[in-house]
Amino acid sequence: LVGSEMCIRDRFGTAGLPHILMRFFTVPDAKQARRSVLYATGFIGYFYILTFIIGFGAIVFVATNPEFKDSAGALIGGNNMAAIHLSKAMGGDLFLGFISAVAFATILAVVCGLTLAGAAAVSHDLYAHCLKGGAATEKSEILVSRFATIILGITAIALGADIFKSSLIEDSKIEISVKLLTFETPIRSEKSLIDAAV
Repeated sequence: LVGSEMCIRDRFGTAGLPHILMRFFTVPDAKQARRSVLYATGFIGYFYILTFIIGFGAIVFVATNPEFKDSAGALIGGNNMAAIHLSKAMGGDLFLGFISAVAFATILAVVCGLTLAGAAAVSHDLYAHCLKGGAATEKSEILVSRFATIILGITAIALGADIFKSSLIEDSKIEISVKLLTFETPIRSEKSLIDAAV
């Protein structure tokens, strides 16, 4: 049962990730949306396969190298640093710098995108349409959006305060499980699960 749950979560939960969902809003018609989602899921699938290569590379090149271990024999910086250490083992300081810059830029882009999307949802959907019934002014929507950005930022910082104590793998499992729950169709059987995903 656990294996089935993981398969369902990893396959269908991915469809709820922002990288996929934003593809529906950046294209002119349904045909282009399907093509865009196909490319996006292809790249994400490639990344999923790449994680196996990075994991095995870390086992071979990092776990056996004493340069990346502390006096207790644990990985310096914790297990979440395995990919960063692997970049240094494979390409030296230059590649380490490049991978670190890419990781930092990716984190900034994701945080900015999710914060803007969340603030827009709060100001436009919740405030303007639900609370004000479509009669909100543009100035008030912008003000609510600014407050929502601050509240979302504080909430994210509070939830991520113990990031170094947790495992990124466990965090991503939780994220993808939550994304699986974003489907509007109730998932009561395998058929309804397939209908929800399609």
